[in-house]
Amino acid sequence: MLRYLFRLFVNDADGKDRAAIDNLHNLCTVHLQRDFEIQVIDVSRCPDLAKQERILATPTLVKCIPSPRQCVVGDLADTEEVLRALALWEVTEGAAPGNDAAGAAHRPR
Repeated sequence: MLRYLFRLFVNDADGKDRAAIDNLHNLCTVHLQRDFEIQVIDVSRCPDLAKQERILATPTLVKCIPSPRQCVVGDLADTEEVLRALALWEVTEGAAPGNDAAGAAHRPR
């Protein structure tokens, strides 16, 4: 059963979009192992889908599964920030994110 479904909206002509594809693939491989699917959608070829999804800029990553739907815009280079934005980090109760010295345990879901 598929645990994560991502749609990455790109514009084929933009170099940042290639970086976003690579960064997303690396993030998923390292943190989600095999429980994911990535759909790369070129907005110049699928403008109706981009409009339906309300995509205003590229690259835009949409986490479709699991709910809730969440989006991140940019090249996805800051892995920790992307994981937090998509609610993929579990942070030990009562510990501040990024405060490993104080005992915060960061684990991808």
